[in-house]
Amino acid sequence: GATLNKFGVLRLGVDKKYRKEQTKWPKLAASLVIDAIGMSSYAFPVIGESEDALWAPISAALIQLLYSNAWMSALDLCEEGLPFTDFVPTATVAWAIDYKMFPMQMLKNNKNKKKLEEKKDK
Repeated sequence: GATLNKFGVLRLGVDKKYRKEQTKWPKLAASLVIDAIGMSSYAFPVIGESEDALWAPISAALIQLLYSNAWMSALDLCEEGLPFTDFVPTATVAWAIDYKMFPMQMLKNNKNKKKLEEKKDK
């Protein structure tokens, strides 16, 4: 949608930061679904490992599509492919990394924001 930015200029959602903010929660929902499907193999003990073999490349491709992070995609492929590692929510972790939602990253971001605000006040 079109909105006005803080300077009163029409914003059509073409800048990267705005687009990223618009997709934040849908990406989290998609990540939770990806992880839930991956963890569902525990519900079916006998066929669960077969499901993992089929789901691993699909899950890795979805993470690559969502986050463009080859390391997280490779980690997901390994995590889904290896037995008894499905409890790791790799897609949700990729979302947290992408949106800097880990406590240390959040603390660092807050410090940077304060520094910027101090520079603006001077």
